[in-house]
Amino acid sequence: MLRDTEGELRMRVEADADATGWAFVIPNDTWRIVRLKALMRLLLKLAGLPTGAPTLEPALTPYRLHRLALSLRALDGEEEGASRREVGAVLFTQESRDITSHGWKSSGLRKKVARLIRLGHAMRDGDYRHLLTRSFHRIRWG
Repeated sequence: MLRDTEGELRMRVEADADATGWAFVIPNDTWRIVRLKALMRLLLKLAGLPTGAPTLEPALTPYRLHRLALSLRALDGEEEGASRREVGAVLFTQESRDITSHGWKSSGLRKKVARLIRLGHAMRDGDYRHLLTRSFHRIRWG
């Protein structure tokens, strides 16, 4: 990792690499533009030139940041063995513990917890990459 006042650059160098004849491999996938921008900053840094700050693009809204935090907490609860009802009680209200079994099955809180857990699974399974590219519209929010 290279750091300067304009940000940090991360790279992986193979064990047998030397400073001459470097090759840069950029997979032709969804993240190629992000990788190309990072490579350009690295090349500027290696040449002793200013790299410039990473491109500033629209950030997540406070609501979506809060929703991401809730989804990761819900996922943590589920993976620790808590029931969805217990997750709902911790994240939203103690009153959910008093909802009858029949009432819980049709509860809006039950559906909300399920959506948060689905979002947590999606983030864990790779959708978090959309946060890096600022392509938030591709995230399945709920």
